[in-house]
Amino acid sequence: MGKYNSSLYRVRPLMEQIENDYNGFLSFIGLVGIERLTKPLIYRYEGVACKEMPLKPTKRHLLELIDYMATKQHKPSKAGGDRRRLFFGAPSERCSACEKAKALMEEYYDSLQPNSRPWYMFEGYTNPDIFIEGKDYVIVCEGKWTEPHITTTTTHLCAPDEYRNQIVRHIQGAMNYTKKKVFAFYIVDENCGYTKDLTKESLKAQLDLETIQPTDDEKAAIQEAFYGYTTWQDIARILPQVVFKDKKTIT
Repeated sequence: MGKYNSSLYRVRPLMEQIENDYNGFLSFIGLVGIERLTKPLIYRYEGVACKEMPLKPTKRHLLELIDYMATKQHKPSKAGGDRRRLFFGAPSERCSACEKAKALMEEYYDSLQPNSRPWYMFEGYTNPDIFIEGKDYVIVCEGKWTEPHITTTTTHLCAPDEYRNQIVRHIQGAMNYTKKKVFAFYIVDENCGYTKDLTKESLKAQLDLETIQPTDDEKAAIQEAFYGYTTWQDIARILPQVVFKDKKTIT
């Protein structure tokens, strides 16, 4: 985020306004074509008195990620113990460590918390910039301001031939959190230069790049949940009462 922290200078002013302005909320979601929803019950974002909502990856994803980690070529690291055997052991050691890791994931998945860092967990919770929950829906939104592109890596999926899409993580995490209908979209600067990557058509192609492939049913559900993008400039036009700081005024 650096100097131009979008959570502080973009997300927070927006959320502090619509949290107390139902019509403003409806105008906001209307920008991406989401039809009228009931009044939200929960707002989570990086605010003065609240934090972003952590969403857990699915067990299936984490189990398949263990299998992947047991077979890929890893760069030298300081990994020790069972994780080292999983990454760098002889084939029989890697297989044994893999089975142990999956057994532990099966046993302890339900007790994993946002700060959990067990050796057999290779993707943490995801934290959408905006999380809004109503009676029968959840909205997850990723806000970007000065970033040069969308996020497509994680700590453990960061090689040139690996892919993990951030908005897909948010959607999967939201669907794992609730059975309510999920809506997801981006907010970006209108001059970001990568709006072509934020469309429903682009997401369909991006899903096929995922290193850990979702099932066909999951892909269909993710595509249905995704509503594309809007811009900070569009928001400012329809909600002029939201005060966004200009880059020139940030020291």
